[in-house]
Amino acid sequence: MKRKSIQMVYVLIAVFILLPITASFVAAKDFPSRPVEWIIRWSVGGGSSVFARAFAPQVEKFLGQPVVIVNVPGASGAVGMVEYMKRANDGYSILGVESDLVINSALGTYQYTVDDLDYIARAQMDSSWILVRDKSPFKSFQDVVKAAKKKPGKILFGGIGMGSNDALAVAKLASVGVKLKFVSYEGGGELHAAILRGEIDLAWEEVSESLHLVQGGQMRSLAAANDVRIKGFPDVSTLQELGYDIAFPFFRGVAIKKGVDPAIRKTLEDAFAKAVETEGWKKFQMEKKLDQRLGYLNSTDFKEFIKRYYKSMKEVVEKTGYKGR
Repeated sequence: MKRKSIQMVYVLIAVFILLPITASFVAAKDFPSRPVEWIIRWSVGGGSSVFARAFAPQVEKFLGQPVVIVNVPGASGAVGMVEYMKRANDGYSILGVESDLVINSALGTYQYTVDDLDYIARAQMDSSWILVRDKSPFKSFQDVVKAAKKKPGKILFGGIGMGSNDALAVAKLASVGVKLKFVSYEGGGELHAAILRGEIDLAWEEVSESLHLVQGGQMRSLAAANDVRIKGFPDVSTLQELGYDIAFPFFRGVAIKKGVDPAIRKTLEDAFAKAVETEGWKKFQMEKKLDQRLGYLNSTDFKEFIKRYYKSMKEVVEKTGYKGR
């Protein structure tokens, strides 16, 4: 009788051990069996939201389930980050990651850091430029420089988030005597409205977000914030050509929380890898002038890119003394 009791204990232990493993295997095998939510930490209408809404239909083709975009803006992306980290580690919530996430991690302003995530894919490398409204008195970037030196801190420079390429560019300019006042917005829509209303003097903006406004004559570009000139705009010099060492890459990609089943992570990685090869995505990239540099990186290469980018942003933060506010 005693031997039978011991055997029963062993059986129960085995059941308790195998049940989670079996459940995990079934969940991974069936993934996804319902819609996947894609958390975007910025408002509707901004570049990251536009990117996700264009890319999601391509990803859906290979996941076989809807990919639902959920915008959670606030506090320069911090609100969306906190919201995402509350989600279960089941792959049904993914996070849009951009350059600012790395910068805020370098600044220490977010509760979570780049080390709290596993990276699925980098999908896009955007270009940036310095914009003014069409009626602006500034005809060149040197006009801005002259005005800033006459009235330090009086020229209003708009951007997205306090821990962003935009804000770091202002910090770098200040370090060489061009002092502008940075004004932060939560999304491209708000930023565009501010420029067009004349609330700010100029802004740092991604080309993909603002191309239609430049092509429509509502805004003008004073300089490209890249290491190369922008296709279709050969007369717009880069900041580097003008003597300012500012060329921060702006990337967009997708990550998940650490701890997601490797099989589920692989399903997501495969779907994104296939999505970047679709004609629909290639057409979107071309129309938005996002085809100037390599966008896609697989999970391994994206992770290494994040490490290098974090290191470079940490150096910029330390050299400029920027505190993220």
